[in-house]
Amino acid sequence: MKLLFCTLFILIVYVSWGQKKRQFEPILQNNYIGFHFDDDFLFVGNRDEQYTGGLELEYIRKSQKKNEKVTILNPFANGDRYWNYTFGSYLYTPYNVSDSMIILNDRPFSSYIFGSFGYTAYNKNHQKRLAATLYMGFMGSALPGRVQDSIHTIGDSPPAYGWGNRIAESEVFIPNLRINYQANLFNIGRLRTTLVRWIQLSNLFELNTGLFRNNIGGGLKVSGYNYLPISNSSYSYKPTEVNKYRKYQQRKLRITTYFSSKIELVLHNTTLQSLPWLYSPYTIEKKYINRHVFAIECGFNLNYNHFNLSYAFQARSKEFKKYQGNWHTWAGVTLGFSF
Repeated sequence: MKLLFCTLFILIVYVSWGQKKRQFEPILQNNYIGFHFDDDFLFVGNRDEQYTGGLELEYIRKSQKKNEKVTILNPFANGDRYWNYTFGSYLYTPYNVSDSMIILNDRPFSSYIFGSFGYTAYNKNHQKRLAATLYMGFMGSALPGRVQDSIHTIGDSPPAYGWGNRIAESEVFIPNLRINYQANLFNIGRLRTTLVRWIQLSNLFELNTGLFRNNIGGGLKVSGYNYLPISNSSYSYKPTEVNKYRKYQQRKLRITTYFSSKIELVLHNTTLQSLPWLYSPYTIEKKYINRHVFAIECGFNLNYNHFNLSYAFQARSKEFKKYQGNWHTWAGVTLGFSF
């Protein structure tokens, strides 16, 4: 069974290597600014635990250069390129956020406040995408705990008293690098329906390395669209067909639905294990860490003129053996404007 699993993992990564933000689609306008909010309570039946929420403010600026020198981080000779700037935070908590005593059998309290700078490149017909992002962040700040405790004074949420037992008692600089690669395998188009005009299958590859998270993953993504692509080498229309399908290309309301799944090989997770030179009594021992984690994501994107609204549901299998649930789930909402 283990041999079969490893073979499947290597195969997916090998295929993906030929290939926000979430798995976002190509941005057709020049620039973009958006706000993203993650929380357990954005999905039915959840409560604060594990990855409990996050905030991100993102600005994307389109590069005016169409042709640049081919390098490792820019493998496409020509196409659209974007510079990405993000500021945000992630919060992680155990099941009982109100317990001020040391909790040894659950995920420790931890947070990550960061600013990031990145670069996204598409090939000429948007069949491939490479994104590289450098995170410059801190763990150990008391601010996220104070904010969460203040928010929990609203409604029936339990108070968050346990942040005094967080990993790292003071701010520690934690840089990280993420590389995400996506390549389209094939398209199914001209579907006779008003909701989905074409379907796209892509493979995914992601690498995280640094002091925050070290893992490698690969998988597949299926996307459905209610409009036909503006630039896509897989489509060629006869002159008599152009007017028939032009209205779908020019739709003001563009709807994208998607589902992705991937397998991750986890080498080190600082939110669970801390850093080797930082002693913490709250960490999860190495022998309890699950080195193979499954992750799924599904959602939709609505684009009307320059405005964007997205909702995404995400789930991860058990990251450590002491966690009671088989999966942890949460959801996120994004509001954005392109210009």
